[in-house]
Amino acid sequence: MSILHDAYHRVIENAESAGRKYVSLYVRAEYYGGPEEGGWWGHDSILESYVEVASMDMAERIYNDVYAEVERMNAERKADHNAALSRQCDEAWNRGEDLDDYGYAGPDEYFVVIESVPGECESVGERCYS
Repeated sequence: MSILHDAYHRVIENAESAGRKYVSLYVRAEYYGGPEEGGWWGHDSILESYVEVASMDMAERIYNDVYAEVERMNAERKADHNAALSRQCDEAWNRGEDLDDYGYAGPDEYFVVIESVPGECESVGERCYS
């Protein structure tokens, strides 16, 4: 390291190293493959949006704010989904339908991460019968 670098870090003790961070919002999209051979379920993690920030401190502040909101919204979406599913199952039961034929993929959920490159957490689940 250079003398200037050392002097800078003595004067500014909390200086962060250069390097961009991204606060990214993902959706965990559930899927259901049908009842054949027991069916198959899984999820994809898809990048929805991101914001570039100049410091880890800023990324953590944004993350904490977004995380709290995402968790609140996920809980609301899950409750709404479960209520709707319960109504559908009750109606199917009253009609005498076989509930085993109903596929269940679940509600999509959102999550937030801090990453060095947008899209690091993207993934696609395997779609096949066992």
